[in-house]
Amino acid sequence: MVDLLDPELYKKREKLIKACIADPNDGDSLYELFYVVKPLMYTYMQPYLKHLPHYEKEDFCQIGFITLWRVLKRAAVEPSIIDNFTNYFIVSLKNAYATEFKKFVLNDVRIAVTWECEGDSYNIGRLVAYEEYIQKIKEKKRLADKKYAEEHREKIRECSRRYRAKHKERLAELRQRPEVKKKNAERHRKWREENRESLAAKKHEYYLKHKEEIKAYQKKYAEENSDKVKQRKKQYYEDHKEEQSKRAKAYYQEHKEEIKERVRKYREEHLDEVKAKEKKKRERKKGKKGESGD
Repeated sequence: MVDLLDPELYKKREKLIKACIADPNDGDSLYELFYVVKPLMYTYMQPYLKHLPHYEKEDFCQIGFITLWRVLKRAAVEPSIIDNFTNYFIVSLKNAYATEFKKFVLNDVRIAVTWECEGDSYNIGRLVAYEEYIQKIKEKKRLADKKYAEEHREKIRECSRRYRAKHKERLAELRQRPEVKKKNAERHRKWREENRESLAAKKHEYYLKHKEEIKAYQKKYAEENSDKVKQRKKQYYEDHKEEQSKRAKAYYQEHKEEIKERVRKYREEHLDEVKAKEKKKRERKKGKKGESGD
């Protein structure tokens, strides 16, 4: 490998860098600089050559060339990079190769690294699985996405609102597709299961904050849809009769004295109404006995 610490080479490289920055269209200087740093590309591509069978040295050199061009663009904005160009380029090059490796691995979990030739066909001799590596990548991305979402929550919500408003009809059509409905329902169910406690706490907090409004709405709805509400309550009771009975008994045992006091107080405050109801109840029972012939 060429000695990049050689003073003459260092001066030449610095001269080429400044020439490329001064004139972005100077192709000769760019290609000459490319050949100066090419040994670095050969050094850092070695770990990936055996794992990416469809990539050749020329492919990695092309990635290196693009990386060099991007570093030069950055150096034009930040001249301090020129003084530490080699280290900066090496870090950028390693990141570029690692990114390419991640993209390949995520698209093809099992990678053939050894081939055996038998006649006109090829058989895979050995496979390397990168499931663990893929999980690390995905977990790292998930944490990064979560952090970004927490830091830019309002910005993301605003972008989502604008997108939904712009593509309202298209999104409505997509939501009606059976496969999308099924996928969304499963995702929603899973999310609710995972966040059951926090959702219950938020729901209770919301109820306490808007208690009077909720009660007023429920009362109004019950008056406007009395038959519907009665039918729904009746159906719910029929479907959960045993469960309701157990819950009622347990509640009564826990709040026995409190319930008795509440009943006593209500009877005192609404005595005439209570007597009228009891009288009506007795008459109803008497009428039923008369119909049965008892």
